[in-house]
Amino acid sequence: MSRASKQPQKPPGEWNTMEIDLDGDRTVVHLNGEKVNDYLEGSKVPVRAHDYEPVRGPRPRKGYIGVQNHHKPQTVHYKEISDVQH
Repeated sequence: MSRASKQPQKPPGEWNTMEIDLDGDRTVVHLNGEKVNDYLEGSKVPVRAHDYEPVRGPRPRKGYIGVQNHHKPQTVHYKEISDVQH
């Protein structure tokens, strides 16, 4: 959990593309081709303010790809989710 440096999302109804690169202790996120986050494990993160937010802590070295869900009437669609290992 760290703040995005910018928010280059497209308008509702258009597809966004997000790439997340996990490289050891570093996580880099690109949204629609623009870097929005570059996090190094152990860096400062926002304080957990609500019970529905995840507990802060080190990112596991392996596990599952999780996707965000929403409650009705909100809808989220996914076109492609892939795991590419380098």
